[in-house]
Amino acid sequence: MWGLLTRSVQFAVRQIPLVLMVWGFAFAFFMYGFLVSDRHWFPYESLVQARTAALFIRNRKIMGDGVPEIRASANVSSADVKQQRMVAREPVEDGDPLLLTGGEGQFLDYCPEHGCAAVIVQRDGTALQTYPYRPEELTTKRTLAEPYAELLHDDSQDTAVFGLAPLANGDLIVVYDFNGTSPYGGGIARMDRGGHLLWYRRDYSNHWPKITPSNEILVISHKIGATSLPLYGPRHKARIETLTCASGILHDVIRILDLDGNALDEIPIFEALLASPYWSRLVTGADPLRPLMTANLCDPLHANSVVPVGRELAAKFADVEPDDVLVSLRNLSALAIFGRAGHSLKHLFVGTFIYQHSAQVVSGGNVLLFDNFGSSEAGGPSRVLLFDPLTREERTVFPNKHTPKDLDVFSPFFGNIDISEDGTRALLTISTAGKAYEIGLADGRILTTFDNLHDLHTLPQFARSEKPVRYFTQYGVYYMPRYQAH
Repeated sequence: MWGLLTRSVQFAVRQIPLVLMVWGFAFAFFMYGFLVSDRHWFPYESLVQARTAALFIRNRKIMGDGVPEIRASANVSSADVKQQRMVAREPVEDGDPLLLTGGEGQFLDYCPEHGCAAVIVQRDGTALQTYPYRPEELTTKRTLAEPYAELLHDDSQDTAVFGLAPLANGDLIVVYDFNGTSPYGGGIARMDRGGHLLWYRRDYSNHWPKITPSNEILVISHKIGATSLPLYGPRHKARIETLTCASGILHDVIRILDLDGNALDEIPIFEALLASPYWSRLVTGADPLRPLMTANLCDPLHANSVVPVGRELAAKFADVEPDDVLVSLRNLSALAIFGRAGHSLKHLFVGTFIYQHSAQVVSGGNVLLFDNFGSSEAGGPSRVLLFDPLTREERTVFPNKHTPKDLDVFSPFFGNIDISEDGTRALLTISTAGKAYEIGLADGRILTTFDNLHDLHTLPQFARSEKPVRYFTQYGVYYMPRYQAH
């Protein structure tokens, strides 16, 4: 027995080098895996791209339905779709029609081939003007084409009509959004009354365009920067933080275009922030207490709206001009004023709002914005917030005590606001819910409800569906002056 035990111990001792080698390899693999995931060593980028590709193919190309931006089915019959899309809760007698965003598969009752890119409707639901969606022209009418990393991209299936701005002659400025490309932002175009594109810049333009009083187009876009950006304070010789992105950090810009799509000017807002006293806001997505680590911030600003400052807001600050621009920076949870003349960042404002969208200047030089996550009040976390940039005073306009308790007001992404010409009402989109509301700004009462419902039974993939009526993402509803709708 002792001999057997002795031989067993001797065998175990002889295996110690092998065991240590196995454990050494295992530990080395573990440490390398940690460095790949945490420090983004090779082959981190390839693994991320492969995972993104697999998810995209599974969700959009295999499990998908071939129509972009569908959110959910609805318990609404095909016969009731038009009546349900827009319901008046309190009468609005302005007589102005409304402009609704569409896209592939939307408003097939008016545009049976692909759907309507947009429609203008009266308040009783009657269509005044339809703009057929023509995805083939996204290829044939390109006047500028920046490079994208694309994965099985199909313009008819992977493009959404995101933002609209009407022109006096009935044409539309259209901003598109892409699915499955890098960078995001599908570009900007001018569309005539027949839905035909007069020009199309495939240039990363994104979110909502704005027409200035001088008939210029303001639009958000970006450029692709370096893969790494170290941040140094003006009094620091050591690096404070490093922003990293394997595909290149996005440097947001504001482009100013004429109505023919020619670039007149460009405000490099990312560089303006770096050159300003507010540069350290860039570390809000990182951990400044761990300066040796890097932050995977491909999109550090995510600008999502731009509007002219106007006279009333400019009057609150000695260094601001009416044609300067107010920009919403989602990933900083901040608003900023940039100068048109010198391209500098003049002011940056923060409040209780978080990941906000669509900052609009209203009467009194205040700002109305869609606050996606900042509310802890009943009905939150999304809300419509009135913000005074000078005093930093805030007031929640919607939802409030008048808002029905069961109303869906949360949208983790997007959320657009359009102000009526007289400044008394606003149209706001609860984008990911496929809904929108018209509210009175004095008391936040709901005047009109919108459900972005569309009947898809004419499409082959929905022909046998028990629920062919579907909700789509609601990107925008706009006031349309009568003279522009005829």
